Parts: sequence; C-alpha cells; structure tokens
Amino acid sequence: AIDFLDDKNFKSYDSWECGNDCFTAIFGTYYFTKSNQIQLKVDSITSSGTCMSPTQIFKPSKVITFNLSKEKTQLKLTKK
Repeated sequence: AIDFLDDKNFKSYDSWECGNDCFTAIFGTYYFTKSNQIQLKVDSITSSGTCMSPTQIFKPSKVITFNLSKEKTQLKLTKK
C-alpha cells in the first residue's frame, strides 16, 4: 500500500492480518512532473516485527519515475 501523507510526503508499506512477520515501510517525498507522471524520492526504509534489520537511510536519495493511469476506482503507478 502507499499513502500520500500530505502534498509532498509518502509512505509505502506492507502488512498482514496475522501480524507475525517482518514489516517494511518506505518513506520519502513525491512531486508531479506532468499531469500523468509522478516522481518518488526514497529517503529511508524501516523494518519492524520479527525481522532484525536496521533502518536504512539513502544519501543521495534515489528518484523513481512512474506513469499514472486510472483503472476503475484505483490509481495505477507504472515504473517508467
């Protein structure tokens, strides 16, 4: 899942109903380059739950570009 927290920050994460797993969350910033294109810049990755991985911080941050399209009621991001 991905949550756009405000007009510039996002959080992407995984979750499971059982709650017994290693959960990863990715934090960063985003901006629109065109009306149908978005760029995400990853700032950090965190892990929680049963995993023992430390928080990773990227310097410089990696920028990933996605094309946006709508499929029924969902927004689809396709890596460019």
